[in-house]
Amino acid sequence: DWAGMIDDYRSAAAASRLTIALLYGIDAVHGASKTVGAVLFPHNSGLGSSRNPQLVEDIGRVTAIEAAAQGMSWTFAPSFGVSFDDRWGRVFESFSEDPELAGLLGAAAVLGLQGRGGLGTGAPGIVACGKHFAADGQAKAGTSSKGGIVDRGDVQINEEAMRKYGIAPYLPAIKAGIGTIMVSDARWNGVNMTGSKQLITTILKDELKFKGIVATDWEASSAAGGVVATVNAGVDVLMQPTDWQNVAGTIAGAIGGAISNDRANDAVRRVLVTKCQAGLFGKTRDNSLMSKIGSTEHRMLGRRAVSESLVLLQNNANALPLKKNGKFWIAGSGADSLERQCGGWSVSWQGGGGGTTGTTIKAAIAAQGTIVANAADADAAIVVLSEKPYAEFQGDSATINTLPQEDWTALQTARASGKPVIALVVSGRPVLITEHLAQADAWIAAWLPGTEGAGVADVLFGDKKFTGKLSHSWPKTEAQANSNIGDAGYAPQFMLGHGLTF
Repeated sequence: DWAGMIDDYRSAAAASRLTIALLYGIDAVHGASKTVGAVLFPHNSGLGSSRNPQLVEDIGRVTAIEAAAQGMSWTFAPSFGVSFDDRWGRVFESFSEDPELAGLLGAAAVLGLQGRGGLGTGAPGIVACGKHFAADGQAKAGTSSKGGIVDRGDVQINEEAMRKYGIAPYLPAIKAGIGTIMVSDARWNGVNMTGSKQLITTILKDELKFKGIVATDWEASSAAGGVVATVNAGVDVLMQPTDWQNVAGTIAGAIGGAISNDRANDAVRRVLVTKCQAGLFGKTRDNSLMSKIGSTEHRMLGRRAVSESLVLLQNNANALPLKKNGKFWIAGSGADSLERQCGGWSVSWQGGGGGTTGTTIKAAIAAQGTIVANAADADAAIVVLSEKPYAEFQGDSATINTLPQEDWTALQTARASGKPVIALVVSGRPVLITEHLAQADAWIAAWLPGTEGAGVADVLFGDKKFTGKLSHSWPKTEAQANSNIGDAGYAPQFMLGHGLTF
């Protein structure tokens, strides 16, 4: 369906007066994630815990192949957000609260998506889009009616902090030749960033020498003072899905007047150069790539990514690794749910769309042993606690106590069995588990692993070692939801970088 639709758009562009090639963008944020059957990789919080830039680059390459197979030529990824508050609904899109790690892995994703030799040198390569410039995830706590931070909130930091946490992560990606950057729809000390000439033109284009396209977020120009003000701030492409005709008319009428010819030419030149570098002119979709979507090779990469992203938080009494061919009781909301494993931006915007293919954690464990109906009959009890899927807006929360009661009940049942208890947390953010730590012998942060649950079993049964280290601090109390490394009084349940081995 995607391929047919985009082919039609491309044909229309080729038949137009100037035959200018189409740049078709999609949110391929953890694989070709709008597509049923594509491999969905761990979200960035998990990949940040892998701390493996080569892995992230390989994932970018596979994402490019599976997206390009359908004619997609632009992905709104990777995110360079440095998340400060676990109540934010996009923590899972943040590689880390450490800006250096976020920049390292973000640049690796760009190299995978676009190619190591620069834009258009990948096989097949698509145009990457760094987002959201700048200081994504650093909005002030309390700016949400829900009590936590709100997506597109107000970032209340000085310029020194903005440069350290909000801008510095983009520098490696700009050096790597990233093709596009999406400006944030949030505010910096009350001023909407989409309308900030200081951020877009003075810093990004002039100081940092970014030569690619600057794009807005979804319908962001209205909050930035309008279309003309947005263009004059330095934006080159406006994402206006509903009123695009009026916006196009406004821009056309303003060129040579409210919008200078130089500013218009800068925008047009950047778009045309990026499309040329990406090799889009005269290019048709390579239908032979279709067979690679969800291929065994790609799923094996996803499986490896899962195993490298898991973090062993606790392993009392050497409860792990599990013995193969044993008997296991498994429960919890995330035990047999691809939707919960994948989280947001998976087939549908908020996730939970279902219909995709993969291996659940329960199915992966069943392949290594026998699933029994009663915990008392098992060699070990496994509980997969999980958040429901969410993405921006709907994921903003007043609390990090977000795991359902049914999971805590299952954990109590497991503990009462007297058998070793393994607790896996499938979540988009660090969540509160402090009061329940004694109810399980081993605790694992599985983040949002995606479609390849076999990667979880690989580590549980010792075929692979735990190598993951926390990309985000894991709080001990609700009050620590916005406590990060370097803060005064920093004393979380598990520190940034924590991760045990067998």
